[in-house]
Amino acid sequence: EGFFYDVYDEPERTKEIRDLVVDSVLDFKRFIADLNERPHMSPSHKLYDDVGSMLSCDMWPEFVLPYYEKYFRGLTAGRRGAHIEDLRPEQLHFLEDMGLSEYDSGISNKVNQETIRENCRMNFGWRMGSFHYWVLGKLAKSPLMYLGSLLLDLQNPVHNWNNLGQKIQGSMK
Repeated sequence: EGFFYDVYDEPERTKEIRDLVVDSVLDFKRFIADLNERPHMSPSHKLYDDVGSMLSCDMWPEFVLPYYEKYFRGLTAGRRGAHIEDLRPEQLHFLEDMGLSEYDSGISNKVNQETIRENCRMNFGWRMGSFHYWVLGKLAKSPLMYLGSLLLDLQNPVHNWNNLGQKIQGSMK
């Protein structure tokens, strides 16, 4: 509570707290690795964050990116991925700044395949939860085309959701 005011009212204290939170998460992950007799560092790692997108773009260099970087450096020297819930199109360029190789958009009505493709060059996943925001807007225009494409692809036991979305989107233009 109060975090969104703290970045304005107490920016230095907020940074200290963010540092402590990342340290705590890294300590916990190392503890779990020790329990499972696994190395602390892995060839790849994925970050999950549902709060970073709530900060404005001008705050990211100071209040988001340093803590993502600290998290990744504590867990991998290899491939980086992230699930960041509800990013806005103007925040997508930060994904490349972070050195990500893949992005999971989570459930967001602010981005779609086109905006992700236009604003960053990496593999991305598009969850069906996000998909429904897009679908609801398209169904009114052409429900039979949409449903037919979806059903044909869902019969395929090997799903490539990126291709499915592209196929449906292409069929509805």
